[in-house]
Amino acid sequence: MKRKLMLLLASSALLVAAALLSAQEPSLHGYLRHQIGTTVNDAEIVRNAVTAEVELGYRGTDVDVLLNPWFEIAPDSGPKIGMREAYLDYYTDFVDLRVGKQIIIWGKADGLAITDIVSPKDLTNFLIPDFRELRLGVIAARANAYIGPAVVELIYVPVFSPSVLPSPGSIWYTSLETPIEPIVNPAPEVGSSLEDGEFYGRLRMQTSALDFDLAGGYYWTNEPSPTITKEFASPGVLSSLTVTPEHYRLWLAGGALSSSVGRFILRGESGYFTPKRFLTTDMADADGYVE
Repeated sequence: MKRKLMLLLASSALLVAAALLSAQEPSLHGYLRHQIGTTVNDAEIVRNAVTAEVELGYRGTDVDVLLNPWFEIAPDSGPKIGMREAYLDYYTDFVDLRVGKQIIIWGKADGLAITDIVSPKDLTNFLIPDFRELRLGVIAARANAYIGPAVVELIYVPVFSPSVLPSPGSIWYTSLETPIEPIVNPAPEVGSSLEDGEFYGRLRMQTSALDFDLAGGYYWTNEPSPTITKEFASPGVLSSLTVTPEHYRLWLAGGALSSSVGRFILRGESGYFTPKRFLTTDMADADGYVE
């Protein structure tokens, strides 16, 4: 597995070098932003950070490259640096390929993530001007095939990346309501073999009257679902609770559509997930959830 990943990275590096050497239209965008957020009741500062982000692109004849690094400094957490996206595009007459770290957005609903499941999210801060900033890039290979008015999209994500959850003490942190203080275990890591990868597919159609998508996926849940183990001192008397967050496999079949009616835009989106876990308050339940 490691050898295959190294070969993939080496091949990508060679393609990037070729694109840079043949670049015809370099572009540079970015921003510098200072954010301060406070609560209304007690004027507690919950966000104080300076963020810089740069988007560097190179456009060649058949190949594009994009690098999107960011840097943030905050008094309470120190400096952070990362790469939001770093990918290479290769174009042919019938198929477009994108390889690298990329943000993939699905669905048509505003503010709802029904079929928008590919990219995980950074849930540590909601004081952002653009919902796109919640999304995290995934290392993926993505192909778009053009067949008449239809676009067939296939995605393979070899390395699972979970959502980033707020830590205890954050105003965005939520905890389970339990009758006694639980023992919380760390979430087990998802495997790194090829079989542990994520697979997605989507059919997109655009007509003069209607745009619609049909989407499917076999993937790991971005946010872990808690499994609760209970011990009883006597029947009905709870002595201990152990909570183990777990990322589990899920199938999705869904779709989205949009259409204009006069001055109005109508949008719809739905999805069927299986096996979907839901927390239960039934203390007799063995693991704390039902499917």
